[in-house]
Amino acid sequence: MYAEIELIGRLTRKPNLQYSPTGVPICTFSVAVNKKGKGETDNTVTYFDIIAFRNKAELCAEYLDTGKLVFVKGDPQIRKWEDREGGKHSKFEIVLQKILFLSAKQNTSRQNVDREDDFVHEPDDDDIPL
Repeated sequence: MYAEIELIGRLTRKPNLQYSPTGVPICTFSVAVNKKGKGETDNTVTYFDIIAFRNKAELCAEYLDTGKLVFVKGDPQIRKWEDREGGKHSKFEIVLQKILFLSAKQNTSRQNVDREDDFVHEPDDDDIPL
């Protein structure tokens, strides 16, 4: 069996970078995807929680910000846990495989961020098809 999700949306907040007890970088962020309905008032927004690990986590934390347009591809997962009072919780999230920065590039001192095949540099405005 196989499941994979691809979406294009905007970040709802600045990414949160943390480290596991073993030192693995973990970045979480949320992407809002707009879906237009038949009428002008039939628009809906769906929010997806994204989690990135290792090099992708550090790159996302460095280059993403609120409102940036991104393409995300990843594996869906449902994480389950129990709180201190014994309450059971679950959360649907997407484990990041690939990300494309679709917003216009900002000036940055770092020129080459394409360190892995599955991470793509932000395109210039001229690179985005209309």
